[in-house]
Amino acid sequence: MSEVPGGAGGRRRKHDAAPRPKDPYQTLRITRNLMAAGTSLLVVTILCIYRNEGFIAATPFAVAVTLIATLVVVFFVAFRTGLNTRFADPSLTMAQIASAVAVLAFVNFNLLGSRGAFLLVYIMAMLFAVFRLTTRQLLKIVLPVIGAHAIFYLSDAEHLRAIPAPMKVVEWAVLTIVLLWFARLGGYITEMRRKLRTLTTRDELTSAFNRRHLDDSLEREKARADRHGGALCMALMDLDWFKRVNDSYGHLAGDEVLKGFAAIVQDQIRASDLFGRFGGEEFMLILPHTSLVDVGPLMERIRSETGTHRWRVGRGDLVVTVSIGIDEYRRGEDTAALLRRADAALYRAKANGRDQVVFGVSGG
Repeated sequence: MSEVPGGAGGRRRKHDAAPRPKDPYQTLRITRNLMAAGTSLLVVTILCIYRNEGFIAATPFAVAVTLIATLVVVFFVAFRTGLNTRFADPSLTMAQIASAVAVLAFVNFNLLGSRGAFLLVYIMAMLFAVFRLTTRQLLKIVLPVIGAHAIFYLSDAEHLRAIPAPMKVVEWAVLTIVLLWFARLGGYITEMRRKLRTLTTRDELTSAFNRRHLDDSLEREKARADRHGGALCMALMDLDWFKRVNDSYGHLAGDEVLKGFAAIVQDQIRASDLFGRFGGEEFMLILPHTSLVDVGPLMERIRSETGTHRWRVGRGDLVVTVSIGIDEYRRGEDTAALLRRADAALYRAKANGRDQVVFGVSGG
């Protein structure tokens, strides 16, 4: 059963005039972009040294510096305007590294001397891939570089003829070994980081997200809703009379109920929804791009599936119900306000007899 005070489909209150808070993830991306811009400045400094010593001609030097400056401006504008958030990877890691490596390959081809030392600059660019790109993604960058250098050394360019053939083979072999090693090591670090992140974001018992990750996710989805104007709902779910389960059947039975309930919810929700254990027998469900008008059937399915499920305890069956309070985000508010309204709705569900869904008052 559901209670919808004031009607879930009522008009939305106006909060568009409220100032938009900063997205901490976007702030971090901008900081990383500034670090990349600083690295680009170091590369330009290295190029100036090469030009001063006569290791690169005036025209390729000017082209390389122009390309680097253009890339710095393009990515800076993309991050400052929020254009980067429209891409699957808002950090634009692959795009930034691939473009930087392409410029470095151009420079390497046009160097008149000291080529081996400049190869180290590839590592400067690719270090930004560590912790983010997989081995396969890194290989998409590394293999073209290896192939480009093979073509360089086999080309008939005048400034490359003076390099002895054995030196070309050694340089190419060392570059190939180092870049392939870097791709594998970088991918391994990324894989380990993701595994550690999983361990630190999941509840050990239910494998659902933990409280910290839920808090971070709610802030992230709030920032996205503020930026793009999409709907966002959040539900709090509390298993009814759960203490009686632990007292009557033991904590192992209580653990099985918690794990079973988490599985029920995860079977019902979308891949984009965020579900986790908020504390004890209380759970949170974050529903991006969802309004109160749309969420009712899902909440009823979760309530019904929970109430009709039978947990085997000894020789008998255990029946558990759930109370749910849900409300919708009001653009510009803080997440604590949304949490308070959802918690108030959950309290009403408990006070009205439990085993029900109660909507908040955002639609009223």
